[in-house]
Amino acid sequence: MTGNSRKFRKLELSLAFVLLLIVGISFIPLDDDFYRQKLIDMVAESSDYQIEINGSFKAYLSMTPGFEATQITIREQGATDSYKIRQLALNISLLSLLSDQPVISYVSIAGVEIDLAVIAAAEKSIKEDKQRTISKDFSIPSVEKIELRDVLLKYDNDVSMQLAQWTIEEAWVSDAMQVTGKGQLNNHDYQINASLGSLAEFFDSKKPYPLNIELQYQAVDVSLIGTIVDPLQIGELQFQLEVEAPDLSATLAKNGFELPPAGAFKATGELTGNLNRPSLENLDITLSKGQVLSIKASGSIANLLAMENDVIQITGSTTDPKLLVWMLPDDLIGTKEWRAKGKLITNKNGLRLDDLDLEGIDPRGLTLKLSGGGLLENFDALQPFSSLDLRVEFNSTNTAAARPLLIEALPELGAVKGQLRITAISDKDMAFEDIDVTVGMGAEVKLTAKGRMARVPMDPDTPNTGIDIQLDL
Repeated sequence: MTGNSRKFRKLELSLAFVLLLIVGISFIPLDDDFYRQKLIDMVAESSDYQIEINGSFKAYLSMTPGFEATQITIREQGATDSYKIRQLALNISLLSLLSDQPVISYVSIAGVEIDLAVIAAAEKSIKEDKQRTISKDFSIPSVEKIELRDVLLKYDNDVSMQLAQWTIEEAWVSDAMQVTGKGQLNNHDYQINASLGSLAEFFDSKKPYPLNIELQYQAVDVSLIGTIVDPLQIGELQFQLEVEAPDLSATLAKNGFELPPAGAFKATGELTGNLNRPSLENLDITLSKGQVLSIKASGSIANLLAMENDVIQITGSTTDPKLLVWMLPDDLIGTKEWRAKGKLITNKNGLRLDDLDLEGIDPRGLTLKLSGGGLLENFDALQPFSSLDLRVEFNSTNTAAARPLLIEALPELGAVKGQLRITAISDKDMAFEDIDVTVGMGAEVKLTAKGRMARVPMDPDTPNTGIDIQLDL
């Protein structure tokens, strides 16, 4: 037998021995109850958490030994709130157990529901001198692959995010984790791609944990780049947020809201604070459609959960005929250009408009200006303001252009000048106060009207009441 032949023979024998060892290990009977309790004890000794395994438990040996368990309950030691996992499977690299850095080859988690509001409330009640800890004897493993199925994240039943099928894999060139996933956010489909820090960084409560998230949802692209301190307890946030909808009308249509083509929407800001009080700072919003539509908004929101007394500055202009027909009442369809500015103030009952200035221009000779503000509460009502105080001024070079604001049968008497106040104390009706209109400015024939209409109901079958108008010709 030649030297090379002897070497190959030894290699064959070595491989056969390793294979025999692997096969032998796989047939070694294991005491599942022993390893069930071993896992429970290990979690309790190395962390502030405890687990219960109320369903099946199966341990097995191979080059990647592991276990499969069902009906697992996890809670912080001493706490009453808990999380339930329907199914959990884990494999670990056998050779990595010989090193200081164990490697988890595979984790599968299915059937979990987590209420983030419960986490936030628990975190708020924890004393500052109490920190959740992980034993110094516990080595944070690296994880090669995690699969999540049927995981539900919710916040006070207001927001729900289903992780229908997520995969998290360790990157080849770094310790970063790459995420791909899909599911439903508030019952609408989404897709996500993300880059996360390593598992060791996740458990490091002092070091900000990096996140880079790209989300596609309802024809909207969302980008979130930044860090979170102590992600296990959802600590301080520091993210750059960008939201883009190339076609806002298409996005709104997916939610049953019909709007004429309105162009591209973009919003940027800084997401800061924490889960109990998330903030949105340096918010900038634009909606644009070529030369015919431009809307800009800027400001900050101190608490996204409360949304109260935050001021957003708004400016805008449009000459889009389809959008104007959709926005304006029939009486004002003749106006071809509108400009606006004002303040939008968040309110626990709705939205308040303050310092509003609107100007509409009819090329036939009419200029209409509105200023004031009001509280928007019932967005489904024909008149959504629960309180309103608007001053209206209009000027027209001729009677014809102003007829929609007056009486259609009014003959041509020349220039028109008018003013009034529109008020409301509920969404059921409005009032026209301080009416002062002159038709035929500087002409031989002049008509003036002064007075009020105390109640103009939104119900077309209910007549106007409280009419007190003095006419002079």
